[in-house]
Amino acid sequence: MQQHESKIPARVKSKTNNGRFDLWFYQKIGERWYFRVTPFGLIVFILLTLIPVVLLLTLWLVNTSTPNKEVNVNINVPKASPTLPDNTIIKQIPQPTPMKSR
Repeated sequence: MQQHESKIPARVKSKTNNGRFDLWFYQKIGERWYFRVTPFGLIVFILLTLIPVVLLLTLWLVNTSTPNKEVNVNINVPKASPTLPDNTIIKQIPQPTPMKSR
């Protein structure tokens, strides 16, 4: 029997790498396995949840504290031009002239 096995009761065993930065591990008590979260995993989860929430709240507060710009929503219709409706803007191209032979 190794030294670290003697400290653990016979009915409680955990499946982990005993790493310092583990986020979770599985623990066996009797015949059942339980999912356990380490304190480091809990801190990481809280930070990954709190930081975006705080950033979103600050952006929302900054956006609500600035006054809205006045936007002109009126639709201005241009006045009728003094040109006659018969004069179209698009004009036909002139007919090509035949080339002279030399």
